Amino acid sequence: MDPEDRTGDGYQAPPSYCRSSQTTRDSFHCRAGEGVFSQRAVLFGDFPELFAGSGEGGTARSWRERGDYDFGDWAVMVRELGEFDPVRCQEVLRWPLREALLCYMHRMQQQALIGWRHDTLVWSNIAPHSTKKVSPPKKPLILRTRPSSRDND
Repeated sequence: MDPEDRTGDGYQAPPSYCRSSQTTRDSFHCRAGEGVFSQRAVLFGDFPELFAGSGEGGTARSWRERGDYDFGDWAVMVRELGEFDPVRCQEVLRWPLREALLCYMHRMQQQALIGWRHDTLVWSNIAPHSTKKVSPPKKPLILRTRPSSRDND
């Protein structure tokens, strides 16, 4: 019988990545951010839309972790890709970093497109009846940027 199996049903809980254990958290961060710093400049260049506010002259607000799991600097992306489901978030952590960034950028583009289309529809309904000239909404930056030449390789 497994000493960790306290219920006797044969189920063993997955390893915990909670903040409560310093050693677990350290090993978790090593897996989650593996190879990030060695490729930082390349990733900044390949995904400028995602890193615009990361201290490189951008204006994004910092994220404050509020959940039980600490995903470090990748918390926003991991939670978004895992749809805020802890089991899926742990699956996302096993993805290659470049694939996760591509998926996250695609989701951001889809959300920006939905918002821009909504704003354009509202503008098109209001503009003909406005006494002042109202400019149409600008296309979000993430929709105006072109993929880098590296994406075509």
